Amino acid sequence: MNIDILKAQKSDLAAILQLQKNCYLSEAAIYNDYEIRPLIQSLESLEDEYKKSIILKSVINGEIAGSIRGYEAEGTAYIGKLIVRSDYQNKGIGRKLMDVIETSFKDCKRI
Repeated sequence: MNIDILKAQKSDLAAILQLQKNCYLSEAAIYNDYEIRPLIQSLESLEDEYKKSIILKSVINGEIAGSIRGYEAEGTAYIGKLIVRSDYQNKGIGRKLMDVIETSFKDCKRI
């Protein structure tokens, strides 16, 4: 399986947002709370985040299989929203996304 980790483009955001919502449904079910931020985030909000963050995507066979985001503030990298499509979980995709985003913030003092 060939996994490419690439910087997301603005045109990827709708697909990433849909994947995010699909991935966070299980967490919402655990807490019986379907108003958690990942589920109610709008495309406009994600587009604003895109301007200030690094958003990566994992691509397998031309489809987005995962994503991760991060930004830097005062020497600290903040990383979040690591998501992987359920049918691709436990295949090392999340680890690859983490590795690449961490190298994107190599000049930060903390992650």
